[in-house]
Amino acid sequence: MEKYDLIIIGTGPAGYAASVYASRYKINHLVIGAMPGGTASSAHRICNFPSYEEIPGLELMMKMRSQVSSYGTKEIMDSVVDVSKGDSGFEVETKSNGKFLSSSVLVAVGTKRRKLGLTSEKKYEGKGLSYCVTCDGMFYKDKVVAVVGGSDAANMAAVYLSDIVEKVYVIYRGEKLRGEQLWIDEVMNAKNVEVIFNANVVELLGESSLEKVVLDKNNMELDVSGVFVEIGSDPSLDFELGANLNENGYIVVDEGQKTSLDGIYAAGDITTNSNGFQQVVTACSEGAIAVNSIYYWLKKA
Repeated sequence: MEKYDLIIIGTGPAGYAASVYASRYKINHLVIGAMPGGTASSAHRICNFPSYEEIPGLELMMKMRSQVSSYGTKEIMDSVVDVSKGDSGFEVETKSNGKFLSSSVLVAVGTKRRKLGLTSEKKYEGKGLSYCVTCDGMFYKDKVVAVVGGSDAANMAAVYLSDIVEKVYVIYRGEKLRGEQLWIDEVMNAKNVEVIFNANVVELLGESSLEKVVLDKNNMELDVSGVFVEIGSDPSLDFELGANLNENGYIVVDEGQKTSLDGIYAAGDITTNSNGFQQVVTACSEGAIAVNSIYYWLKKA
């Protein structure tokens, strides 16, 4: 089994930025991830990443991936199922490609989309219920849809859909939209977007596909062909790490991105750093800081 100096788990902004810095530091490393670009790839528009006034999330992430590849870095598309400490270092076990050995590990797995938690949710996934507006939005051209949520992701989704569909309902449990004011203004000024505040989706209805949503606000029913869920995310740590986690399941790290385990670091949305400000630019920053710390840790090891 070939031994690496570093294995980076995650192929989003944190993982790719970390890989670029690892290459610059001449750290022999491997990148493992389930999906190129991570959840950032599904962003309709990214307007706050330095050097781009506006860029689709997928395009930005493929540019990062291309930069990683330009250094000759090995990347494996697979899911990690276990990380354990052995006599010769850390063993990182994947679902399909076996085990890999490394002196250090950087966990940058990000987060996964939160679901509605309804018993009927599974029935309509892919049949009117979606968690990726850029993936599925075009399937609803000239139809009526709903977006559940009221923060930046939901606001961006509503704006994107407003250019495609006949009408967009935004269903939000709060009294006012949250996030960047520019996105809020676009939602409120769109002629075919209607925001319903103080409401939750309590039921999904339809025969072979989704046809209606029921809200807990006056038992309101909305006729829709599609619903896009944008209600936040949860940590995407699908294997036992052994490092300290906070009460919400995020990996606790210090200012150098080090976890409670010697030789294991974490970066990006999965961590407690950056004041909980989960942005592409902060994920990149944490990835860079982590590799800087790992470089000096490896020199002492």
